Amino acid sequence: MSCFNNTQSIERIVYAVLSHLNDKWR
Repeated sequence: MSCFNNTQSIERIVYAVLSHLNDKWR
């Protein structure tokens, strides 16, 4: 696993998790 797109993947995962939680709590 290269650390080139590490921050981008982390941002994507965080965004996906946040949107999923928003859907759950709405």
